Amino acid sequence: MDWLTCIRTAIDYMEEHLTDDISAQDVADQVYLSPFFLQKGFSLMTGYSIGEYIRNRRLYQAAVDLKETDDKVIDIAFRYGYETPESFTKAFSRFHGATPSQVRGGAAINTFLPLTIKLSIQGGNQMDYKITPMFPFKVIGFQKEFDNETAYAEIPKYWDEICEKYVTACMPETLRRIPMSRLW
Repeated sequence: MDWLTCIRTAIDYMEEHLTDDISAQDVADQVYLSPFFLQKGFSLMTGYSIGEYIRNRRLYQAAVDLKETDDKVIDIAFRYGYETPESFTKAFSRFHGATPSQVRGGAAINTFLPLTIKLSIQGGNQMDYKITPMFPFKVIGFQKEFDNETAYAEIPKYWDEICEKYVTACMPETLRRIPMSRLW
C-alpha cells in the first residue's frame, strides 16, 4: 500500500471510529504499518499527530452535538472518550475558547473538519540555464502592505508608480529612452 492510500485509509478509519476507544496502534493495524512509521508519515503529510487529529475531531464533533442536540454534557463527554465532565470541559475550553454551556448558548466554535489528502506534482522539466557575465546593476526593494480583498487592483497601480519614480532614475541613459511598457 502506498503512503497516500495508507493515510487516506487511516483517516477513514479514524472518522468511522471517533466515538470508539482507538489508539495509534489500532489505526496502524488497519493500514498494516508499525505505529512508529504511521505516526511519522501521518505527521509529515498532515502536520498533526494521530492522537492530536482524533482529539481535535472529537472536540469539534462534541461542539456540533452540543449545538444540534439536547444531550447532556456528561453524555457527550462519555461519547467522545472523556472519563469525567471536568476533563472534557477543560479540553473543550482549550480547543474552542468557550465552555460547553457557552457553546450550547450560542458561542462560536472552532472548526476542525476531516482531512482530505490530495497530491499534486508539478514541473519535472529540467531548466537549461547558462550563467553569463552582466553589467553591474542596482537592486531596489520596496515594502507595502495591501488589503487582501483589494490587492489585485492596488498592486498594478503601485507597481506602475514605483517604476515611473524609481526604476527609471536608476537605469542607464540608453534604457531610459525605451518606453516602460517595452521593458517589462
